[in-house]
Amino acid sequence: MADDYYFAVGQSAIECIDLALAAAKQPEPTHILDMPSGHGRVLRHLVRRFPNATLDACDLDQDGIDFCARQFGATPILSKPDLTTVNFQRTYDLIWVGSLLTHISRPLFEQWCAFLVTLLSHNGLIVASMHGRYSETVQKTHPYISHEIWDRRIRPNLQSTGYGFAPYETGDEGLHGFIESDYGISVARPSEVMRIIEAVPGVRVQFFSERAWIQHHDIVAFGPPGYDAPPT
Repeated sequence: MADDYYFAVGQSAIECIDLALAAAKQPEPTHILDMPSGHGRVLRHLVRRFPNATLDACDLDQDGIDFCARQFGATPILSKPDLTTVNFQRTYDLIWVGSLLTHISRPLFEQWCAFLVTLLSHNGLIVASMHGRYSETVQKTHPYISHEIWDRRIRPNLQSTGYGFAPYETGDEGLHGFIESDYGISVARPSEVMRIIEAVPGVRVQFFSERAWIQHHDIVAFGPPGYDAPPT
């Protein structure tokens, strides 16, 4: 059953990517970045969906990116806690960002979105997942983090600003040891996600859907040209 869900998550990601590419009227990508790639939960599906594309696998987990290189022919890129210091060697037509923005503070969300846009080709697209309104329901029965931290830190900020975040504490299941601070659980209302992306110059929101990824994460897609670019 666990294996079935693992593969279903990857297939659902491809469905989200296809929807986003169609909404953006973009051609099939030739250079793709998967981050964080893990051991290829999504990348194994990207290889089959886009067989002619080059794929880069980026993660803080060296074992994970090495596995993706061996099994799927991806170029491994070892990430860093500060994503903006990673030296990427190319631009991308598609950047899949699954289960990364779901774990960072708002300042990092803003910074990393702006940075990822600089890695896009002239018609590239970022397709990213986010914990949205449904996560408030999930927390009640399958908590991401302790209810005490949720009630004390995440919920108040979510209600007052539209973006709630709290770092994991020692012993939390989601703490993987790669990032020691500014890594935890984040939740954002759709309106706040739009507000953050609106502040990134030179892009437009191409697609947004609540609970699109495996009926859980919200999906947002954005990239150039800017919202104010002349029609072509």
